[in-house]
Amino acid sequence: MRIRIAMLSTIAALAGIAPPLLAQGVGASGDSLLGRVAPPRDSVTARGHRWPILRTLVGKATYYSSRFQGRESASGAIYDERELVAAHRTMPFGTLLRVTNLANGRAVTVKVIDRGPHGSPSRIIDLSRRAADELGFIARGIARVKVEVLRWGRTPRS
Repeated sequence: MRIRIAMLSTIAALAGIAPPLLAQGVGASGDSLLGRVAPPRDSVTARGHRWPILRTLVGKATYYSSRFQGRESASGAIYDERELVAAHRTMPFGTLLRVTNLANGRAVTVKVIDRGPHGSPSRIIDLSRRAADELGFIARGIARVKVEVLRWGRTPRS
């Protein structure tokens, strides 16, 4: 058992995964329940500001159906498909995220205003139609993305 832990720690160190991630049940491959956790970069420029990367997830993204246009979201905000907003299962409302489509490299910054996605556990985020359009996956309906937390939200409502 000690040899296995030592091997995982060595592999994690070589891969750049911090040892606390191993203690939280994230294996050397980086798999977790919320998607693959990648080692964070130092910072990224978004919305004219340099933001530190607080957390990184990799998984599948979908986008809201047009039938939700004008409806109240879980945060109380009215959903507008022309805004850059998103839904996540657990992140606090108001959290600022940079989402990158891994197929084409396009990126967009969105704010969490709702809960979701509902259904498949492999989907980690729902995006507004505008965000999906800017990422270039409207026709496909789903994309593999990297989600980087730039700023945690403070909205207590869940």
